[in-house]
Amino acid sequence: MTAPGEAVERALDRWRIPSPRQVVPASRGVNNLSSFVHSPDGSYFLRVYQNTSERGRILYEHEVLLRLQGAGLPFEVPRPLRADSGETFVWVGGAVAALFPVIPGDHPDPERIEHVEACAGALAELDRALVTIRPDPDLPVLTTYGDLYRVHPRVPDPLEMAWTLPVPEDERDRVGSLIRAALARVPEMYERLPGQIIHSDFAMSNVLMLGDSVTGVLDFEFASPDLRALDFAVGLSMVALPDRERIEAFSRGYLRHLRLTRDEIEALPDMLRLRFLAALIHRVGRFLAGLSPQKHVQDHVEALIETDDWLSRNASALVRCVVRHIQD
Repeated sequence: MTAPGEAVERALDRWRIPSPRQVVPASRGVNNLSSFVHSPDGSYFLRVYQNTSERGRILYEHEVLLRLQGAGLPFEVPRPLRADSGETFVWVGGAVAALFPVIPGDHPDPERIEHVEACAGALAELDRALVTIRPDPDLPVLTTYGDLYRVHPRVPDPLEMAWTLPVPEDERDRVGSLIRAALARVPEMYERLPGQIIHSDFAMSNVLMLGDSVTGVLDFEFASPDLRALDFAVGLSMVALPDRERIEAFSRGYLRHLRLTRDEIEALPDMLRLRFLAALIHRVGRFLAGLSPQKHVQDHVEALIETDDWLSRNASALVRCVVRHIQD
């Protein structure tokens, strides 16, 4: 599904994209509707936001992206184009749309270990650049992973959410226990570990490559201040877990460019649980808003429990594996 054709055409007029124009639906993402736009002066990527229509949030994302253009990264990040209004977005059929030049490349092959390592290296270089970015302090930022009461406005109480999940009772109890444990541990973690702006949603589907080189990192919709090592944890969860060889490659690629502290690495098991808890709350919120099916909620409960089971058996080995790469 894409935005209605006439609305898209009117939006493209706002960017003065010349005709004839060909609008081709992209593979649908989880959170937004996207299309490729081909025209006589080049190709573009049109994103229609579904998660938010808040002007401040979109301005924050776009300001981060514009400031990254001059950060000396060895790959590209999306560059939001200004419409005739001077702003980097327009309204399309009641939703917000943004336009970006297409970044060349294809998504990495998740079966190739060298691609796992290259993606992790790109994330580390991105995090090194993001620590220097200072957006307008008046722009709103997203809640942190650790603020479980504010992950999604439709889920103001995560413990209450746990008791109403559409899963068996034992799984609801398990989720509730994990939420209580996180609420007890997270404040101290945020007090002692370093923070900065992070990408927050790093996966191989958000990376482009030509050959074995990264050409682009995409989808900064959730970029916001948080714990630095959460970018490593999120990337690890999406790219490497639970495979040992992939964990080794991801750790090697990231830590070659950005050295985490021992404290950050020892907190990885708690960060991984937190990442899956926040993802579940976000998915429940989307379900309650009519933007995700119930099955997505059930899938996220299953992923959370599977990850907790894996960490119960492998947390110490995971920490040792990652620590080894800061000592090499």
